[in-house]
Amino acid sequence: MKAEQEKSRLLREYLDAMFFKDLVERFQVKNISLLDAMWEGLFSSFSTRYSLNAFCKKYKDKFSFSKDSVFAYYKYFLENMLIFEV
Repeated sequence: MKAEQEKSRLLREYLDAMFFKDLVERFQVKNISLLDAMWEGLFSSFSTRYSLNAFCKKYKDKFSFSKDSVFAYYKYFLENMLIFEV
């Protein structure tokens, strides 16, 4: 049980490091809440279709962002090979 918790904790630390070093710092992301919402959306539904327009509609009232930012941030995920398109 403890070993499984340690594995989960370590995996979460790796993911957090990737998030900040590979995305936030590398691309100098200003809207971290937008990037975090995209991160959660992309990785919670990794085997299904993902619509950036649907994402924009879902989050437009939660915090401010532009569609250009959404598409740019999506491109950052692709460039870092954190996701790929089929």
